[in-house]
Amino acid sequence: MKRIISNVAVVDPRRLRMWYHGMVVAFALSFLLAFKWEYELSTGCFLSKGSVCSMFLMVIIYCETRYL
Repeated sequence: MKRIISNVAVVDPRRLRMWYHGMVVAFALSFLLAFKWEYELSTGCFLSKGSVCSMFLMVIIYCETRYL
């Protein structure tokens, strides 16, 4: 029983780091697609107030995908 618990408790830090960066990318990409690009594509205005946020989210996605 003790061996099973110790195997569950051991977490590979590389897999945990990869999971964390993957979750950050997934959240940023879903926010970007759901809110910003839909508004900008529907209005046809890419220089709106949301474009700064979109660029910031794209930079986050680029930086995080280097770790995956």
